[in-house]
Amino acid sequence: MDRRPSVVSTKPQSSTYVESAPTGPARPHVACTWVGITGNDGGYTDRVLPDACVDVIWDGARVFVAGPDTGPVMTNSSPGTTYAGVRLRPGHAAAVLARPANELTDRRVDARDIWPERQLRRWEDQLGGRTPFEATRLLESIVTEIATETDTDVASCDAIARVAARGDVADMADELGCTPRTLHRRCVQSFGYGPKTLHRILRFRRFMWLAERDSRAQLSTLAVDAGYADQPHLTRDCNDLAGLAPRPLLLSRGVRSVQDTA
Repeated sequence: MDRRPSVVSTKPQSSTYVESAPTGPARPHVACTWVGITGNDGGYTDRVLPDACVDVIWDGARVFVAGPDTGPVMTNSSPGTTYAGVRLRPGHAAAVLARPANELTDRRVDARDIWPERQLRRWEDQLGGRTPFEATRLLESIVTEIATETDTDVASCDAIARVAARGDVADMADELGCTPRTLHRRCVQSFGYGPKTLHRILRFRRFMWLAERDSRAQLSTLAVDAGYADQPHLTRDCNDLAGLAPRPLLLSRGVRSVQDTA
């Protein structure tokens, strides 16, 4: 199946990527909505980084799902390519999509492999002709329509994400009141991978969040604040999860003042 995004006739001069807060009843499940438009400058990013999330995406022609990644996904979009997406909160994809998250790990899956054809045609008819920003609101409505999570499911996923950001598997299981084996099974089903990988990805996300909010901070300080043992530990994780060392990674994201003091 051809998975190339559609290309519109106009070619914007500069690329745009905008995230927006979720609205309405989709908020318990959605981290953000986003729009990406590729201009003549090569695109707004050359790689998608792991973030423990799953995205439901409309490219102007089809709906597809970007599963939880364990490494960088390189991108190469043509000028005029547009995407509208809804980013599900970590751990919420399994119930929202009615399938275990590990079936989507490191994959881009066509919506026809997930939802019935009649349902999908109705969504595509609604999305067709919409601007990318209008499409994000419709995608939120779709998420609300298909979500099967209960309040208990939501609380359980969020609790796992909170403890996974902090410590080792035994401590996580103890805090959640379950065995390490049960925690591993829950993580695989809800997040797409085990608790150790989830911990690494959430720690990496925290490093990126800290760096983008304090471009003057030194890498050694950011490493400790994010939960790494030291700067070399951070460098190893960045190479594994992003395919770049910390400094070139941050430079590629527009964080230009971070100094590598190693």
